[in-house]
Amino acid sequence: MKCRDCIYYKEIDARSGSCYGVKIKGDRDPVKGSDKCRGKFFKPRKSSAKYGRVLNMNVTLIGMAGVGKSVIGKALAKRLSFDFIDTDKIIENNLGRGLQEIIDACGEEKFLRMEEKTITGLKLSGGCVIATGGSGVYSKKAMAFLKKHSVVVFLDAPISAISSWIADKDTRGIINLKKGLNLLYNERLPLYKKYAGLKVRLYTGYDKSCIVEEIIKKCRSRGLL
Repeated sequence: MKCRDCIYYKEIDARSGSCYGVKIKGDRDPVKGSDKCRGKFFKPRKSSAKYGRVLNMNVTLIGMAGVGKSVIGKALAKRLSFDFIDTDKIIENNLGRGLQEIIDACGEEKFLRMEEKTITGLKLSGGCVIATGGSGVYSKKAMAFLKKHSVVVFLDAPISAISSWIADKDTRGIINLKKGLNLLYNERLPLYKKYAGLKVRLYTGYDKSCIVEEIIKKCRSRGLL
């Protein structure tokens, strides 16, 4: 059971139908005592295949390098009291090297297989925000796994903004960058749209807290949170 008003999963009074857990106030710590939430609980409903399965919700962020998947993901996880998972960081930590070093050493094809294995090997029992590498959409197997276990949110931004956000593109570890950023964007955009359950538009100088609230609002409007 889950409270519609305070994003709280535990301490639901099934007899009265009311939440007697703690109410979440923005990014601040939960407030107890007199500020108990009295919202009604509900059972998250299963949505269409487009939005993935809802029970034990996880949220996955996809999009081009530089859009802020990790930054927004951490803020979203904090807002929801979820765990945060960065698949690029898992790969780096496992090999003890940065992404660009790994790609230079093993090649792009091997890295993509490594990325697929990392994503499909995640243990997602619920309550996680996952930030993926921008190349994760090249793997049908990885994206099928993420759609099955989470709602996939596409952080969309114009190429002009992305280009200005990536100052270190030559050393960042971006697959297929040799094609040029514009061509890479055009190549990946249909894949991001294909696998996304939800899309949130970003803009130059965006406020991450506003983006977090928009993601939550869109998820809630579809019964996903």
